[in-house]
Amino acid sequence: MQQVPSREIVAKDAGLSRFFSRVYSYMAAGVLVSALVSFLALTTFRAQYSALLQSSPAILWILMIAEIGMVFGFRATAKRSSSANAALFFAFSAVNGLVLSVTLSYYRVADITVAFVTGAALFVALAIVGYVTKRNLSRIGQMAMAMLIGLILASVINLFVGSGFMQLLMSYAGVVIFSLLTAYDNQMLKQVYYQATNSGAEINLNTIAIMGALNLYLDFINMFLYILQIFGFSNSD
Repeated sequence: MQQVPSREIVAKDAGLSRFFSRVYSYMAAGVLVSALVSFLALTTFRAQYSALLQSSPAILWILMIAEIGMVFGFRATAKRSSSANAALFFAFSAVNGLVLSVTLSYYRVADITVAFVTGAALFVALAIVGYVTKRNLSRIGQMAMAMLIGLILASVINLFVGSGFMQLLMSYAGVVIFSLLTAYDNQMLKQVYYQATNSGAEINLNTIAIMGALNLYLDFINMFLYILQIFGFSNSD
């Protein structure tokens, strides 16, 4: 005889679906903000933005430092107002859109489009894997983080070496790393939700959703950029 799920289990599963819908709504909105800002910087305000960067090259560094500061800001406001975190998330998305526009200006529209579609399809597939798998992905997540540190160090070294082949290898490695992190982060979000709802403490799930959206946003954007580098390298021959 088939066991009928309890009301509590059904309610938690429904709550989990609503939670992930909230996470991906924030993430999608963040990607949309970045895409819109990048588009405007590359089209409507291209002349003004280019002139600004040429006259004050330090502005790009200021924007990148601001991004890092915002990420740390999330940690500082994690237990505060969810509206403050939402504002910070969309501000981060806008600033990242400005930074991304500089990178995207070196690529063809066709390459950007294909890389985005490919990245989106890969991201969705791995997000589903992370959500439904019963396997514990903690070790995979730890391995991916260790690989990410190695990738960052290799990127710094290649700034001085300037090897195109090394850059291509790092691009493939970047796709693998952020693919693993996508699956891991989705599973972790699922675990965090159940821990939060089982703790009995007053938990702001909206704040957790925004934090999760930030992690997944970073996974997707980095995956997209590394795929774009691969397509750009292939089409440069």
